Amino acid sequence: MSQRYLEPFLIFLRLGLTSFGGPIAHLGYFRQEFVEGRGWLTEQSFADLVALCQFLPGPTSSQVFYSIGMIRSGLFGAIASWFGFTLPSGLLMILAAYGIHWAGNPQAAPWIHGLKIVAVAVVAQAVWSMATKLCTDRLRYGFAQALPGPIFSFAAYLGAAKTGYPSLWPAGLWALFAILLPPMLLVNSLLPLWSRLRSSPAAQAALAGANATVVGILLAAFYQPIWTSAIDSPKSFALALVLFAALQFWNVAPWILVIAGAVCGGLLL
Repeated sequence: MSQRYLEPFLIFLRLGLTSFGGPIAHLGYFRQEFVEGRGWLTEQSFADLVALCQFLPGPTSSQVFYSIGMIRSGLFGAIASWFGFTLPSGLLMILAAYGIHWAGNPQAAPWIHGLKIVAVAVVAQAVWSMATKLCTDRLRYGFAQALPGPIFSFAAYLGAAKTGYPSLWPAGLWALFAILLPPMLLVNSLLPLWSRLRSSPAAQAALAGANATVVGILLAAFYQPIWTSAIDSPKSFALALVLFAALQFWNVAPWILVIAGAVCGGLLL
């Protein structure tokens, strides 16, 4: 793998191992990494790209990171980005399908509840970050959550856990590729028109409206199901506030919050 493709693969592999919180939070991670950190995209081009992917069916965050890889290093860079970001969570989901019968009822485990509270803090920080950048005026406002990477990787769990043929890890990988391939093909067909769309006043007006809609959707998803499934007591609310402060003001790495949330959930909740 040449340096041109190795770079996006390694960057997205790191993100695939550390980007907890689901697709809402992923957009915040991508903005921090590629707009503020590396300067691969401007603030406006990133916002337009998110809006464009919102128009397409399929997982928006997956389409965004695939598009970033393509913009940076072409088709093979996009494929390298896909493998780097998707495979860690996909493989973890397959392992979860193999070992789920050992865990009993994981939804009832206090440490799982602690991980849900981590998702509240991470997603709240992502929504805040996106809202301050995309809404610039008044006219425009379980296991999957415990794992980094795209939530659609849950398909790998379903494939590996099902009965019949194929089953186990071949079925898990097949289901993962099957659910993520169509939206990637849509991006391949539409992304070459992106620069032309961005230069059109009519398209710009539509993208500006879509950007505000994105923030509204993120906020709605933050409340239901993330907030409602995790914040069920004063202790949960207090822990969420501490984790949010650690992420927003003290720049604590998300993977540290995941460990802290699981430990605090097991001890306090």
